[in-house]
Amino acid sequence: MRMSKDELGSLLFFILMLFYFLSSFSIMTPSFMKVAIQPDQVPQFIAIVGMILSAKLFYDSYKKRKSIERDGTTEKKEEIVINKPALIRVFSVSLVVFLYGWLFRTIGYIISTIFLYLIVSIILGGEWKKSLIIGVFLSVLVFVLFSELIGVNLPSGWLSFIF
Repeated sequence: MRMSKDELGSLLFFILMLFYFLSSFSIMTPSFMKVAIQPDQVPQFIAIVGMILSAKLFYDSYKKRKSIERDGTTEKKEEIVINKPALIRVFSVSLVVFLYGWLFRTIGYIISTIFLYLIVSIILGGEWKKSLIIGVFLSVLVFVLFSELIGVNLPSGWLSFIF
């Protein structure tokens, strides 16, 4: 059976989302937690949307391939051009996001989010002064909104003496 790149990619993404969906059932909900949206529901929703989108991509790609085979035409092969600076930026941002997740609990939400926003903005070509101001403002705003209004405890980390 011959598959196009889109069909193979959508199939792999569907399998990944299925694994993500099934693993979300292992998220424990504390007995004292009485909220409308449980901690396992957000990953389940994301996984369901991902599976639906990958199934749609698979169907569209399959339909396109079959119509090309039926008409007897050949699909134009497009040359793939790799933009090295863009690829470096993608890997740099991915590394920064990985470090953000890894250091999130240790240094806290506010500091790690400020660094994430600042570094990603610089990588993508932003000005560091504006990025620092916006990062501080948004980090503190979201932290206060989540902790005071919604009641979600975000890690304070190094700023635990303040919050």
